[in-house]
Amino acid sequence: MRSSNRLTFNVIRNQQRKRKTLDETNIASFPRAGTGRGGGASEEDFGVFMKRNIQRCSECGRRVEKGKISFIDDRPVCLTCIYGEIKALEIYPIGKVRNEPKRSKSNFGLTGPEGISRIELIPSQECFMHKLEEEKFLTIVYYLHKTKSVKSIFKRGLDGKEVGAFASRTPYRLSRIGIQDVKLVKVEGTTLYVEGLDAINGSPVLDIKLKWSALN
Repeated sequence: MRSSNRLTFNVIRNQQRKRKTLDETNIASFPRAGTGRGGGASEEDFGVFMKRNIQRCSECGRRVEKGKISFIDDRPVCLTCIYGEIKALEIYPIGKVRNEPKRSKSNFGLTGPEGISRIELIPSQECFMHKLEEEKFLTIVYYLHKTKSVKSIFKRGLDGKEVGAFASRTPYRLSRIGIQDVKLVKVEGTTLYVEGLDAINGSPVLDIKLKWSALN
């Protein structure tokens, strides 16, 4: 009888520990069904899920989903430690970049064929393109979707000076926002052909503006 009670207590305690882990990591996407008894996720399922989707913050020690982690100096830091109570903004892309160059391994500039990039806008943006073809220079705002670990201090590629991200044009920054002045070659439908765009294939485009100096 005592052995049975002890076994029941251990099962309940293990279940409570697992629930506590789930609560602490806030894993909304943990699988609801699996190979475990009664259709629930097994211990093996849980272990695989944790390994693939959970990271421990190097600052506060909490375990959070990888989508809520940024890497600074190759250390995982959760978004709460970086931004506190600030809420994220929601921005929709208006198109994508299409070209052949790729990001250089030196983290400065692009490699591959140089030349013309296409900016393919979604159809709904056509109403904002009135007389766009008459302009020569534009500023493209795009999303650095391939950004990896951010360095707090590094030697910038421009001149080798040791700086932080705000004193450089590195694509490896927390905001993942890139801005580039380009020359407009032509417009065909909702596709812009531009020269001088420092963005790789597939980069989401967030906005297009007239280059400020073009007004002078």
